[in-house]
Amino acid sequence: MTRHLLKANCKTVHLGGFSPNLEPTLTVDSGDRTDIETYSGYDVADKAPPEFLTPEFLDICQNLPPNRQVGTGRRRS
Repeated sequence: MTRHLLKANCKTVHLGGFSPNLEPTLTVDSGDRTDIETYSGYDVADKAPPEFLTPEFLDICQNLPPNRQVGTGRRRS
C-alpha cells in the first residue's frame, strides 16, 4: 500500500467543477491511501486578513490558468 499526498497548487487545483479535458494529477492503485490538500475562499481571498493567506494559496488565486477554471463561478483573468 502506498500513501500519497496531493498538494494544492496551480498544477493540481481546478476551480468550479470537474472536466474530462484535464489530465489526471494523480493515479492510485486499489488500497492506496491519499491525502488531498484543498483550499476554499478563492472568490473572497482579497477580503481575507493577510495572516490567513499562505503563499501557496495566493499563488493559486493569482496564477490559476484559465483552463483550470472549469466551473461557472467568478473567474479571474
